[in-house]
Amino acid sequence: MTELDCQKCGACCTHAGDISVYPTDTGIPKHLTRSVRGRVGYGSWEAEQGTRVMAKNDCDTCSALKSNKDGYTCRIYENRPVVCREFPAGSDECFAARKLAGLDT
Repeated sequence: MTELDCQKCGACCTHAGDISVYPTDTGIPKHLTRSVRGRVGYGSWEAEQGTRVMAKNDCDTCSALKSNKDGYTCRIYENRPVVCREFPAGSDECFAARKLAGLDT
């Protein structure tokens, strides 16, 4: 199996649903996020407390994902949301995303 490098892969960022950004997630530029107000699956109280989601770009990938010569990189990796920090590399979800992205599992 290939060693997994989250700063080159980007599979979970390209095949993720809404990536929640909580008020405790600091250092994420607001222009990379969107309000949860009116989004299915979120209550009005979540919008009131400041929960947001990462915005998607034109290709429906996370707005913080940037392609480069080696694959992909996260522009906010050091300040990424807790949801991203806790996503387990090498998990079943990871390999499912890699498969959808056409990467070796």
